[in-house]
Amino acid sequence: MGFGRRLFRWVVWMGLLACLAGMDARGRLVHAAEPDSLLGFTVSLHFIDNSVPGQSTWTYLVQGPGKDGREFRDLSHWTLELCVDKRSIVSVRYMVVDEGVWRELPYNHGRRKYEIGTDPTTRVHGIKFEVEVDKTNSMGVLFEFTLQGQWPVVDDLQVGVKAGPRSDTGRVSGPATCRCMAEGSLTSISYWHILKPGIYAAEAFRFRVHGTAPAIVAFKDFTDARYVADPGAPPIEISYGIGRTLDDVESGLGWMPVEEFNTLTLSLFLEDVLAGEEIVVWNRLNVGVQHQTSDYVGHGKVVVIPVCRKRT
Repeated sequence: MGFGRRLFRWVVWMGLLACLAGMDARGRLVHAAEPDSLLGFTVSLHFIDNSVPGQSTWTYLVQGPGKDGREFRDLSHWTLELCVDKRSIVSVRYMVVDEGVWRELPYNHGRRKYEIGTDPTTRVHGIKFEVEVDKTNSMGVLFEFTLQGQWPVVDDLQVGVKAGPRSDTGRVSGPATCRCMAEGSLTSISYWHILKPGIYAAEAFRFRVHGTAPAIVAFKDFTDARYVADPGAPPIEISYGIGRTLDDVESGLGWMPVEEFNTLTLSLFLEDVLAGEEIVVWNRLNVGVQHQTSDYVGHGKVVVIPVCRKRT
């Protein structure tokens, strides 16, 4: 029995329960909006470095008003909103201008280098820097810290400062560690052109998950391939698999019919989401002599659900 050209067209719909979050370049100077004046001091995000895989370095410039007198006091400490623990802090250092050159301050400068928690004076929860900034220092002090993970940038982190008996809070750009976000994006898709009966397997699509929280990925409403001209005609049965290669599919979860695939959920750790985990989906078609020479179509959706945890 002769067969003409059979075309299988696969369409994927994505349902994403997330907010958009764009990753920064590997390293760049930040040109942010005019920073808030907090008791005469300004705190601004100066530089982001994502050149080390799995880490990100954030540099902030804290500048004094450049004036002496009783109107201003020296800055005793400041706090940046972060939702991480000390295990997520790779390193912290400070730099000041010495004879026209930025030089790192010694480790024991100030009472403590930094601490994680809620500042009792400003009520800002995050990383508290216990390094004084002189009110006459208009050049400022650079505060640099490295985090585990490469985080999206948000523009509304809370920042708190204390100078003398007074404290104040404002907003500044920084890592989105306190935001619970996860989203997905389709990176590629395959189209089928089937010429004769048989069993065919190939990569169907790639799906990347990224954000700032652990995530659950669920596959919903995937179908067999239906004959477009006659929905009542026998469908082409499809099995689904997940893996970087066909060998990974066979040695991993194996091939799943649509009924089973639609119950599948994958749990991604925070480090996987921060790194932009890519999920490769394969499908396998069982084409028989009963299938018409025409267009077939199927659909489904991938749902990304961020796993949000309460701050402890």
